[in-house]
Amino acid sequence: AVSVQKKAFSQITYQEMTFSELHHRSDDIAHALTEYGLKPGDKSVLMVKPSIAFFCLTFDLFKSGIIQILV
Repeated sequence: AVSVQKKAFSQITYQEMTFSELHHRSDDIAHALTEYGLKPGDKSVLMVKPSIAFFCLTFDLFKSGIIQILV
C-alpha cells in the first residue's frame, strides 16, 4: 500500500506497509482520537513529514470524519 524512501548516508532503503497494516494502524489511531475527544466535523492541522506516519494519520482522519488541514 505504501512505500517511503529513506536515505541513510549513501544508502537508500524503503519502509513499506501493506494495506492490512495501514488499515489496522489507522483504525488504532482513529479510535485514540475519538477517545481523546475529537469528533466528526472537527478540524485538525496535520503537520507531518512525508513518512509512514503521515499516511496512517491521513487515513485515520478520513475514517474519523475529522477535517484535515494539510500544511
